[in-house]
Amino acid sequence: MPTPLGVEVAGRRGNISVSLERLIADSCDMRVDRPDGSMVSIYLESPAGAVLTVEQVLAIAVDTRVSFYP
Repeated sequence: MPTPLGVEVAGRRGNISVSLERLIADSCDMRVDRPDGSMVSIYLESPAGAVLTVEQVLAIAVDTRVSFYP
């Protein structure tokens, strides 16, 4: 798992890790399989309540800037 980064939104703090990997037959809490044969896994830890919405996390996962390819 990648090193988490601290995030703060509207006074709430948490940690987020984003991992880009070749698509494998594995399951995880938040995974988006992409058409290019990769998958993005996002791990969000926020003990004080939600830092990011599900929509914001999915926006990170489907962002084309998160890619193996230029």
